[in-house]
Amino acid sequence: MRCRLLVVVCAALLLLACLQTAVDAQSFRLEAGDGIALTVETTPVVSYEVLVDGRPWLQSGVTALSSRGKLYTSSVGLRFVDAAMVADRDALLGEFQKLTLMWITAGGTAYNTSFVAYKSAPVLRFIQDFPYGVEDCSNGGNSDIVSAFPAFRTSESSDLNYLTYYNTFAVPHMAHWPDSSYPGGGGSGVPLVLYNEQLRTVLLSPASNFLVATQTYAPSLDGQFAAGILGTVESIPVGFSQDFVLFGGFGVRSTFAVWGEYLLARYKKARATFDSDLSISHLGYWTDNGAYYYYQTESNTTYQQTLLDVQVNLNATGLPVQYMQFDSWWYYKGINDGVTLWEPMPSVFPSGLNQFLLGDMPVALHNRYFAPDNLYRANYSLICEDWGCLPLDEALFEHMMSRVKPWRTFLYEQDWLVDTFLNLNCTRNNVTNAMTWLQAMGNAATRQGMTVQYCMPLPNFLLASVTVQAVNQARASDDYRPSFRQWEIGPSSMLIWALGMFPFKDDFWSNSTQPGCSTNYPRCYEPQPYLQALVAALSAGPVGPSDRIGYADPDVILRTCRATDGLLFKPDRPAIPLDSTYRVGFANASTVNVIETESDFEGVRWHYVLATEIAQPFNVTLAELQEPNQREFLAFDYFDIGAGGVRVTQQEPLVITTPNVLSDPANAVPMRYTVLAPVLPRSGWTLLGEALKYVTASRQRFAAIDDSEQRLIVEFTGTVGEVVDLSVVAPGTSKVRES
Repeated sequence: MRCRLLVVVCAALLLLACLQTAVDAQSFRLEAGDGIALTVETTPVVSYEVLVDGRPWLQSGVTALSSRGKLYTSSVGLRFVDAAMVADRDALLGEFQKLTLMWITAGGTAYNTSFVAYKSAPVLRFIQDFPYGVEDCSNGGNSDIVSAFPAFRTSESSDLNYLTYYNTFAVPHMAHWPDSSYPGGGGSGVPLVLYNEQLRTVLLSPASNFLVATQTYAPSLDGQFAAGILGTVESIPVGFSQDFVLFGGFGVRSTFAVWGEYLLARYKKARATFDSDLSISHLGYWTDNGAYYYYQTESNTTYQQTLLDVQVNLNATGLPVQYMQFDSWWYYKGINDGVTLWEPMPSVFPSGLNQFLLGDMPVALHNRYFAPDNLYRANYSLICEDWGCLPLDEALFEHMMSRVKPWRTFLYEQDWLVDTFLNLNCTRNNVTNAMTWLQAMGNAATRQGMTVQYCMPLPNFLLASVTVQAVNQARASDDYRPSFRQWEIGPSSMLIWALGMFPFKDDFWSNSTQPGCSTNYPRCYEPQPYLQALVAALSAGPVGPSDRIGYADPDVILRTCRATDGLLFKPDRPAIPLDSTYRVGFANASTVNVIETESDFEGVRWHYVLATEIAQPFNVTLAELQEPNQREFLAFDYFDIGAGGVRVTQQEPLVITTPNVLSDPANAVPMRYTVLAPVLPRSGWTLLGEALKYVTASRQRFAAIDDSEQRLIVEFTGTVGEVVDLSVVAPGTSKVRES
């Protein structure tokens, strides 16, 4: 051991000598774009600050590294050796300055930390390099760290709030910065978004190795905020590098957007499109948790017959469902209810895998974690523990997916991500295993012509999706339950959409009454089916009703899609919180439930604004909606369009007052859904669009709008024999005409 340690120490010092482009300065200032900067001091101790418009927002804590069973910090045992500065450029963000600080532990482990500032972009990077790797480095559990850089003090108060995400389905968390409730570590606490009352914003997140990168209040560092390697990791390989990125911006929404575009560009992943798969483009029928037929069939019959009867009834009702989702009820399970064989049980589908077909209807198929007694481990590479197994073999996923191709399977839904990650040690004690699992799944799906949905994701899985081309959607809500609040997906949709995916609200009942439902549900009653369907439509993701045979409500469902073929009518992007909601709730580190999205036709936009449970009138200005000064709108209460539109201009904002209740006042959530339709500048006409669709002016319906002083010409698409009802308002009036 002594000889090996001596070699490592000598090699580390040799590396420092080779890399060193030494600088004599003890103080450094690195300027990024738009008022973002760093100051770094190397004496008497290393310290740094993140500056926003000249003001310090974040002050450094200690740099740290755990090695050979001991934690070393820049206060004790981690010695700063030298600094080197370089100027260069990269293809994504252009010219940058990079300041590298070289460290060595008392045990001889080399460790480099680098600051990077981009000249023309409001971006900083913080890079950790491990030139010779690290052995025996685990330090505490999921809430702690192996390495810390950047690290920031949490002892001083500030005038900032923060937003982050934690736990299953990336639940949003807001509070004053700093506070003791930060929910970091173990896949949570990413990204961190700091903002002041004027909504000056910075966002910090991992930019590589997303499943073992962590942001946490580290217990071993007295609760300081630390970004680094997850504390459960046991060793770090030679040459490993960990990257964190900080974006500055003006407004929470726009900062999320540019950060997400950077990660997508960095990993060369294209954003999911409206036609990326059938679940995104068309209406489906779902059987997952919350659905009427989740682990339940019609009396005295099989799932096979029940689903055939569902299809017959949907056709008879005029509901143009184009695919079905099969949940975990269809395949074999073993220890801890994990999957043992991803093939149909005869009790469910008596006709077998290749014989049972829903006509020509495609399917989306669910999978969960692998049981330790699964039937694949003899022939494929899996790491197995007492709780379950982690599949690392692309060939395994390709085998499973190819077996279900005769069902016209187009979507592979990987559920229980959080359980796989947190219940297995191999996902968290090794820096590559978890990502190898996701890459194997995604690569196989791509080769089989399938897409992937991430279900029950921790926030770190959403970030990791930028490295997996096949992932085009992620669940944004908890499992559906009648009367539960899983429609409240605006903040999660903002994160998911920034990362190039569509959010999925989960299934819903379109009818309040569903007699004979599963005893898993507190009662067979949905108080607000219109809100459920509306949020699904505004999410721009999948729409999946899950009613009992004979109980689906066409009026609720057909507002989401084209009645002839189920083509979903979508806004241009998912509805997400307005920036002003963060400003209004700033004093209490809270927000207001107002989300917005739009349809844009060459700069002429329709805005869709949904408010729920607002206690006081809420103003939405055209400036916030980024409309030009001369633009004018008519605002319609969607569920009372006959009342006419209210004029909205730069001087007259939209005022959202007490929401209405569409169904059960005692149980339903008060809501108000407003459509802002533009007064077209040349003709003076207002085109509301299709008043019987939640998204009244979707790209799926309208092809072009030609507005001139003499006439208004609207081009739209449809199917043979389809009747399209358009609602317009004549110049100088506010009441709708239909044509």
